[in-house]
Amino acid sequence: MLEHTSRSEALAVELLKRSGLPPTAKKDAEHIAIAAVHRMDFLVSWNCAHLANEQLAPRIAAICRQESYSPPVLCTPEQLLTRYEHGHTFR
Repeated sequence: MLEHTSRSEALAVELLKRSGLPPTAKKDAEHIAIAAVHRMDFLVSWNCAHLANEQLAPRIAAICRQESYSPPVLCTPEQLLTRYEHGHTFR
């Protein structure tokens, strides 16, 4: 389990302010922030509304980078397996 830290909280606040995530997606922003702060390569989820959302992902990644974190790849399990099996890169 990854810890929720003051750094992840600050990043989650920025994600909610600037990414287009709705205020009701606080837990989703926290999941992204915790993954980024702890340098996770992937955040795999079936939540396509906020986490594995192709329209939000570029904004989320840009905010993470602006805040000096490497963003995790946000994808569904199916996307991860498909890209891994076919040798595609995520970034």
